[in-house]
Amino acid sequence: MDLQIWIQEMKDQGVSPKRALFNIKVRKGSVSSEAFALVQKIFQLSETELKLLLGWFPQLKDKPIAKHQLLICKSCQKGDESLINKISTLLDTPINSISSDGLISLELTGCMGLCALGPNAVLDQQIYNSINTNTVFRNKLKQILEEREK
Repeated sequence: MDLQIWIQEMKDQGVSPKRALFNIKVRKGSVSSEAFALVQKIFQLSETELKLLLGWFPQLKDKPIAKHQLLICKSCQKGDESLINKISTLLDTPINSISSDGLISLELTGCMGLCALGPNAVLDQQIYNSINTNTVFRNKLKQILEEREK
C-alpha cells in the first residue's frame, strides 16, 4: 500500500500522529524522513509540533538497523528496569542499540496504549503482552539466540 494513502487512512480513522508514526515503525521497522514528512503534512503539524508529540518516541531512523527489532515499553516497567536489563543481558545487546553481530536491536519506547496487558513489547512487528511471563515471547527470543549460534 502506498505510504501516503496508508497515513491518510490512519488519520481518517482517528489515529493520532504519534500512533501513526508508531504503526509505521512497527510495520516497516523504521520511520524514514519521507514518512515523518508525510505524517507532518497529512496531520497539518509543524515539525516542532510533531517533535513535541514524540518526546517518548525512539530515535527516527532512515532504515532498519538489525535483522530483528525489539521495542520494549518503558512505561510498563513503572521505573523498574530489571526486566529490561535481563533481556539486554540475555541478548547481549545494550539498551537503545544494536548487537555487535547485527542480529537484533533493542529499543525502549513509551506507552503503547496496552497498559492493562503489560509489560508489552514489539518483536519483529508482532506485539507481545505480559512479556515477563509470555512463553511465546520467550521462545521467540530463544529462536533468535539460536540463530546467533549457527
